[in-house]
Amino acid sequence: LIFLHGFGGNFTLQCWLVGQTAQELGMLTVCPATRFDGYWWGENGERSLEITLDYLKDRGVQQVFLAGLSNGGIGASRLAPDLANEIDGLILISGVDPGAEQSGLPVLVIHAAGDERIPVSTDRRYAGQDGELGTYVEYDGDHFLLAKRADEVLPEIQAWLFAQAVPGLGEAEDWDEFSAP
Repeated sequence: LIFLHGFGGNFTLQCWLVGQTAQELGMLTVCPATRFDGYWWGENGERSLEITLDYLKDRGVQQVFLAGLSNGGIGASRLAPDLANEIDGLILISGVDPGAEQSGLPVLVIHAAGDERIPVSTDRRYAGQDGELGTYVEYDGDHFLLAKRADEVLPEIQAWLFAQAVPGLGEAEDWDEFSAP
């Protein structure tokens, strides 16, 4: 799982929260960094992401998911169409680029009804454009949903990752038979 930070830089808390969730499924999380403002669609951001993808490929990682928070989500949604052959799905938390093209990849979009920075309609529309490939989950709260409601958001991310990583599974009952390495 590659996790792209938002505006403000690469805060350890968000990376750690998402990383702990992925680790419970036996997944590795990598949290690259770019400029303070989370400008992932710029030259430095794209290069950092390319280096991260190469790093994972060189280590034999077979399945890669791209997650982004706020500006990281905007960047992930912008870059996903060009990365569709290198990643297996997207997780966008509190951020989607309103002009982003669809990637044809499974996507989980998580947003807060009271987000004062990113319009809810943008995230809803993006998740709905790919039909069954898009999953939209909305919570009460504001833009800092991941930090403030982690106890609700993280299980949603984990369930979605599980369903993508182990096709045909994903229902809570199926988890009992899954054993992470």
